Amino acid sequence: MAEGHSSLTSQLRPVLYGFAVALTLLGLAIATVETLYRKNILPELEKLSSTQDEHLETYLADIEFLEKSEIARLLSELTQGSRSKANPEAWPEIGPEDVPKDGPKDSLAAAERGAASSTPPPQGSIEAGPFLNAKIFWKNANSEFGRKEPLVAPASREFVMRYEDNWMKGRNFLERQRIKADVSIFDKLDDFKTWDLESESPLAPLIDDGGFVNPADLPVPDSLDLLTAIKVRLIKGSIDGEPLTALKSIRKFAMLLLTTENYQMVMTGLVALDLERRAYREYVERELIDRAAWSPIDTNTAARASRAFNATAGYLRASTSTPVFKKIFFSDIKPPGLCASANLQLSAELAYRNRLTGWWPFEISFREGFSNLDKAFESGKSVCRWKMLRAQSENGGFRGPAPNAPLILRDLPYFRTLFALRDWAAWPMHFDGYERR
Repeated sequence: MAEGHSSLTSQLRPVLYGFAVALTLLGLAIATVETLYRKNILPELEKLSSTQDEHLETYLADIEFLEKSEIARLLSELTQGSRSKANPEAWPEIGPEDVPKDGPKDSLAAAERGAASSTPPPQGSIEAGPFLNAKIFWKNANSEFGRKEPLVAPASREFVMRYEDNWMKGRNFLERQRIKADVSIFDKLDDFKTWDLESESPLAPLIDDGGFVNPADLPVPDSLDLLTAIKVRLIKGSIDGEPLTALKSIRKFAMLLLTTENYQMVMTGLVALDLERRAYREYVERELIDRAAWSPIDTNTAARASRAFNATAGYLRASTSTPVFKKIFFSDIKPPGLCASANLQLSAELAYRNRLTGWWPFEISFREGFSNLDKAFESGKSVCRWKMLRAQSENGGFRGPAPNAPLILRDLPYFRTLFALRDWAAWPMHFDGYERR
């Protein structure tokens, strides 16, 4: 009997030793990760959280202000009859049911060819995408879609940029045709109500594929080219005797930019409103129009819209506390710029889910935060087109690149979370506008 017990003990001893070693290594791994987390990453997460809390009340005040602002009124008028039926009180960004499934065939054919055609936009169409997407210059586009050259020739763009805030002084050079630009698109926008960048554009094949693409790498209209073209069109308005026509066309273009659901284009739209305001002042000073002939968007409204749109992306984080997240995204009124901010932030955020929702003992996890993001995504579908996000969701495309770490560590429990958090915590916080107050 004693011999049997001794034999069993000797057999179990290696197993027990191995188990003890495994526990020791696990404990060392947890302790190492915890130490690195507290030293290098936790301060960054705490900084983000404190920044969110610090600006929350001002941000919520901006939301309330913008709901009643001139921008909201103009967008509401622009999209009258096209706003989401599911949430008519939301900031007027257009829902998927409001977009025509198929535009006129002649316009679509021109878009597929990417021709800079002089064909006017189809009568009665409310969607600008099939017309505008083919007539602007795109960055990061791998297809032959759109213009082959920018709206404003590079040399002319540099020339206009040299004037900085005094760009209206380029009038004499435009008169002498030293500025080469095609600004005809601005005078063909009257019937449009929305601008969908994701249909009949370089984005369409990526949506069909449904895979993950870093938002920074997606094809997008060249915002600097658009803004320079806007300046040229407004300069032209001081020459051709029709300054009000120039102001109206740029106002319409800016409003269309605000419906694109693209963060960069929405911000471009707000800058366009600022350029419109500067041109208005110049027209008044030159006595080209009466002061009462036009009402520009005031600086305060545009600035509050810009910082609020930006901060919406800053709150769309898995680390955002649930009470704060609910106050913003689960309220009766969707925050301004939700559709565009989510297109910027949400796919990149959700791409980190597998690395930040670990189930190992004591592994750092943001499961609740990702659950909140999922709910915000579902809720936002009632007011946002989100064709790329929907395609990625349906095809399991929320899978980002592995973190920058040694190969053996990037997929190991605990360490995978640490390296993912290191990259994730370094993202922009998006509260610049509030920090500069």
